Amino acid sequence: MKKNLISPVVLILVVVVAAYLVIGQTPYPPLTGPVSVVDALGRTVQVELPVHRVIITGKSAFPITSVAYMFSSASSVLYGLDQRTASVPLFRAVDPSIDAKTVSEDFGAGSEAPNVEELAKLDPDLVIFKTAVKLQVAESLQALGISVVYVDLENIDSYLRDIRMMGKLFGEETRAGSLANYYEEKYRYVLSRTASLASSERPRCLFLFYSTKGGTTSFNAPGPSWLQTSMIEVAGG
Repeated sequence: MKKNLISPVVLILVVVVAAYLVIGQTPYPPLTGPVSVVDALGRTVQVELPVHRVIITGKSAFPITSVAYMFSSASSVLYGLDQRTASVPLFRAVDPSIDAKTVSEDFGAGSEAPNVEELAKLDPDLVIFKTAVKLQVAESLQALGISVVYVDLENIDSYLRDIRMMGKLFGEETRAGSLANYYEEKYRYVLSRTASLASSERPRCLFLFYSTKGGTTSFNAPGPSWLQTSMIEVAGG
């Protein structure tokens, strides 16, 4: 039984890379003009396309950057990346010029309240935050004429929704639709193979995050509604 359970796990991991390698090779012309999106907080935000300067920062920004690089225009419009993000091998592979858009100053990486003044100095068209970032930060940036949207990416439904929204922001709605459909197809396939497993057939899994700060190591586990939990359950755990 363990052998059968491993296959769905591997398949889900492969999907992430395959989405870029397979769908990522299909060119789509970017859209232009003003567009309105409803973000993860239910805010309606208008953005002028094409965007030229996009910053992704704040707490839990890593998954946003992962989705952004699924779009062909990302490598030419993303900038202001922190050193940690720029060191990720996958990002360096898909964006050879990543060092040129990396900043040494920490103006908000990992923070619930990124520095508004430092962000504004970089003159972005658009800033994308995770829902963990305080709303006051977005309100302050928008008062300066900078568009801000929030994404969630914490379960399969919000992940697919946010892929479509980010595709719209990058002017690549068709590509976003293809990506979302691809993810959903593979997700449903894996679910169809594991949904009938009895509780006794599902291995107990513990998924931990750890971080070290100030000499103190802390551990966290994903909540019941998080994407990592959903992946484990769908994979048969």
